[in-house]
Amino acid sequence: MVVQNTAMVVRHVKPRKQGEPGGRITKEGTIHASNVMVVCPKCNKPTRVAHKIKVVEISGEKKDKSVRVCKHCGKELD
Repeated sequence: MVVQNTAMVVRHVKPRKQGEPGGRITKEGTIHASNVMVVCPKCNKPTRVAHKIKVVEISGEKKDKSVRVCKHCGKELD
């Protein structure tokens, strides 16, 4: 994943054409998806994710469904 303004890396570039300068270019690097936090829409804070079981009725049958929930306020994230 690429997240804006995080994991900045410096690349050293050689000049390729006449008149094109070489030098150091700062780019955004990648980070693993497990290191990214979800922002809760209710409390507007980065949060860890909890899972709760919710009973849902689908075509007359009651089934258990796992739902992602904010750790801070308890609101469903999906």
